[in-house]
Amino acid sequence: MVGGFGGYSGIAMWPSNAGNQFALSGSYIPGTLEQARQLGLQLLQAVTPLSTQAVAAGIQNLTGRAARAVVTNFFITSVSQSTSSASLDSGIIRLDNAPDPAQSTETHYLYNLNENLIMYSAASTTPDIIAPDSICYYSESTVRGFSNASDDLAQYFDATTGRSTGNQVSVIAVQTAPQLYNTPGVVASFAALLRNIGYAGGMPPG
Repeated sequence: MVGGFGGYSGIAMWPSNAGNQFALSGSYIPGTLEQARQLGLQLLQAVTPLSTQAVAAGIQNLTGRAARAVVTNFFITSVSQSTSSASLDSGIIRLDNAPDPAQSTETHYLYNLNENLIMYSAASTTPDIIAPDSICYYSESTVRGFSNASDDLAQYFDATTGRSTGNQVSVIAVQTAPQLYNTPGVVASFAALLRNIGYAGGMPPG
């Protein structure tokens, strides 16, 4: 962690050690920071706001990995967040296809432990997306990606009223790099996290 400019900056890295049998040795994924920078520039420099499908296509072009919109222009209608003694934020985000859940005809739930781990539909018996695939937020209303941080979510869900702000939210699934799919230690780590939040199903195929 580095302090400066009135705030703090940090970097988090996934460990490759004896505990996970040195899972990533020789399998690190190059170029990811540049891919993120390029995607950010596409969002910032777009002449007109990018559609969710355009952003998914941009991610796929930059990474070479499949990306698809799972839900487009939904609304966050409920947020449940808590912080553990290990400083991990766990939560459940509800998304509906109407700002008033009473008027909704389609509902999805996102479970997170800091990062998004699984999303499922109330009408399906299998998950929409499951880690280690990436579960990414994008909003056509604000033309930004965002995170589960409280300040980020506040643009889409008003915690004081318990209602959507009216800003629309899309969720994009991005296939994980083969280095992660093919590394048992990585998949096992995600499986353990998912078990901790009550998921006992299978993991996605590589």
